[in-house]
Amino acid sequence: MSTRARTALVTGMSRGIGAAVARRLAQDGCSVIGCASTPGTAEWAAVEMQGEGLDVTGLDADVSSPADAGRAVQAALDRTGGLDVLVTAAGIFREAPLLDLPVTDWDKTVSVNLRGTFLVAQAAARAMTETASDGRITTIASTVAVLAEPDCAAYNSSKAGVVMLTQSMALELAGHGIAVNCVAPGYVRTEMTAEYERELTSEGLARINPIGRFGRPEEIAHVVSFLSSPETQFLTGATILVDGGQSAHSPRP
Repeated sequence: MSTRARTALVTGMSRGIGAAVARRLAQDGCSVIGCASTPGTAEWAAVEMQGEGLDVTGLDADVSSPADAGRAVQAALDRTGGLDVLVTAAGIFREAPLLDLPVTDWDKTVSVNLRGTFLVAQAAARAMTETASDGRITTIASTVAVLAEPDCAAYNSSKAGVVMLTQSMALELAGHGIAVNCVAPGYVRTEMTAEYERELTSEGLARINPIGRFGRPEEIAHVVSFLSSPETQFLTGATILVDGGQSAHSPRP
């Protein structure tokens, strides 16, 4: 029986949820490869985690590029000879009213959020069918995949596509022992949401979700850690909303 370390690939590792996931999986004992599209940022994040004694390596990769997606997966395979866990945390956000939404913003959002998830997941799944009997793929969507918000048509649509892609992959990969699930965060405290959070009053926060605060990236990482475990094979095709109860209530007018 092989004694190699379980290997995880995390996209969008430079900050926010992706960085928290990479750190948590490394703490769980995985050898982690993380990538990001902005040159140097994944490597910088990896160096910080290495300073904590964690086995994390960073590389530059644009997930919307088939070549880069394949290169990221190959880097994980080269690390330990196998790939056990994939988490697709790379994503971008473009906000604009539907009537003013530039097609370039639509194309870029769908390219990174949906196409990028597909490209990396496809490459990873091909590798997992050959090297892992308990592969785990976790995609990162958003509550807007099921609860649309105004001025976010491209983001809403791309994340809804991630949910359906997850279900499709779960159906086709179950026979290979690969479980595929989706985590859909609500409002989480990251650089992307910092300004919005600062503008909210306590009453505004309470209207977002019953807990009355933004989530922490580490709270999303806890759920991803659970889904990445070898013991969770029977859980596949699920979308787990981690949103402080946002999806469970209807805000008062």
